[in-house]
Amino acid sequence: MSEFRVDVLRGLAALGVVFYHVRSELWVGWNAIRIHPENFTVLERLLAYLGLPMRFMGAGVVIFFVLSGFCIHKPQAERIHKLGGGKESACPTWSSFYLRRFLRIFPPYLAALVLSGVVLVVVGALNHQSIVRWLASVFMMQNYVPPGGQVASNPSLWSLPVEMELYVAYPAVWWMINRLGCSRMLVFVGSVSAVSIVVSLSGVRWLGGNFLNFWVVWCAGAWVAERSAMKRLPGWTLQWGLIFAGTLTAACASEMMSFPAAKSVSLLLWGAVGVLALIWASSDKSGEGWLDAAWPARALAKVGVFSYSLYLVHYPLFFAMGHWWKIWTGDKPSNLLVAMAGILISVGAAWIFYILIERPSHVLARRLGQERKARSTTLGPDGTLITDPNLVRTAVHRDLSAEGN
Repeated sequence: MSEFRVDVLRGLAALGVVFYHVRSELWVGWNAIRIHPENFTVLERLLAYLGLPMRFMGAGVVIFFVLSGFCIHKPQAERIHKLGGGKESACPTWSSFYLRRFLRIFPPYLAALVLSGVVLVVVGALNHQSIVRWLASVFMMQNYVPPGGQVASNPSLWSLPVEMELYVAYPAVWWMINRLGCSRMLVFVGSVSAVSIVVSLSGVRWLGGNFLNFWVVWCAGAWVAERSAMKRLPGWTLQWGLIFAGTLTAACASEMMSFPAAKSVSLLLWGAVGVLALIWASSDKSGEGWLDAAWPARALAKVGVFSYSLYLVHYPLFFAMGHWWKIWTGDKPSNLLVAMAGILISVGAAWIFYILIERPSHVLARRLGQERKARSTTLGPDGTLITDPNLVRTAVHRDLSAEGN
């Protein structure tokens, strides 16, 4: 598996979400230009065609769920198969796992929530409803109370509670993979997601923000990780490329459908796109060296490194920029170049956020998680548990590179 290519996919998913959201605050949109072309310049009308693909890019969040399932299960799957199937010995140290997940996710999330609150105050959009939603978001309850209660300056945060719920469910996934097999696990989880989708379509709205709807696509990523560790993923061929192109086309088409289950169909199709992309990234035959060395791939991989920060902070920045633009001009920008400038600003700000907030959280998560794991699992030469803190730290530093995500 090429970690570089996983970062490329992260970068693509993050930028997809960013391009999708920039339309809300920093562009009048394709329809406004199409319906009244006489109100816009030739340049604005021509650039609008470049914005047509943006409506499909919000599915980047589904790709993130697939990548998350893959990255979470990958080190566990590799550990199992390196031990030759010694599943009990390979059982994750769950306290270490959850400590690392919490420290990686929540401190940057909370910092982004503070930024979102500051933006609401600065633009004068703070009211009773926004305060209630902000407080619900602090406890990651915004998908439940109040219903659909996202912070106006950062509605993207809805996916983080779902992600945390998927982490809570991971021990059950791990148990099913090792007791039932990965394929049976995926069938069971797919059945649960199907029931959840049907129930939510029947009017039980709170299930729409529940992890169950997204469980199957997350576990599909875990399935790829398991097959990769077993060396059973197919090589990337022209046939797989054609399947990928067909699935991507179907996923884009599903975004334009309006029947009741259209969003659910779209979710599954974009999940399949993510799985196929991971198979591409995992295959030794998936590309030549020139592809990995190309500057767009290198740029996407760099964005992939701080993709979480970009996901967290892009919308409040768009919200603030859009507000100030309306004060200045009285309307949203009609030139797509303004939206592109906003994206560049958000990428730069996300990099700073990564350096100051996210990266230190990662370092702390890995160090504390490894120390906790070492205290419970590190044995000395005579088979006794190591309790000396200095020896524990030595073992921690020795194993850091092997821990993975």
